[in-house]
Amino acid sequence: MTAPPPPPPPGDMGAPTPRPARPRRTWVVVLVSVMLAILAVAGVGTVLFVSNTLPTYSAARDFISDVVDGKKQSAEDRLCSSASARPDAAILSIVQYFIVGGSITVNPFTVDRDGKRATVEYTIQPRGGGADRTYELPMREEGGDWKPCPAGYR
Repeated sequence: MTAPPPPPPPGDMGAPTPRPARPRRTWVVVLVSVMLAILAVAGVGTVLFVSNTLPTYSAARDFISDVVDGKKQSAEDRLCSSASARPDAAILSIVQYFIVGGSITVNPFTVDRDGKRATVEYTIQPRGGGADRTYELPMREEGGDWKPCPAGYR
């Protein structure tokens, strides 16, 4: 015959045994909240970049590309109103810095916009070495479009 189970300790008659406490999950809530905040800031930053920087950058890049590719009429058509009165001189003020055989890039992160005026930097990298040279291309918003307006024609 087996012995009966031992009696419960005194003062503990029939009381249920407490369950161990579950670990708190607050760190998950904090982590998810921080991730959502980061995504929101990234989204707002992207919208501001696209709406404020991209149109100015695209206009400068298209103008520089036309000049480099020898598309004179297209480059002239892109100029601001004050520069379009003397388009050859305006384009020459840009072309004077070009290096034959080098490459030219327009950097979207160098757009400095202030209302209806802006500057965009373009960099000339000489072929075969040498120091890169960076110049600013002034831009102006006219009729809702951004147009290059070389120095002296603002």
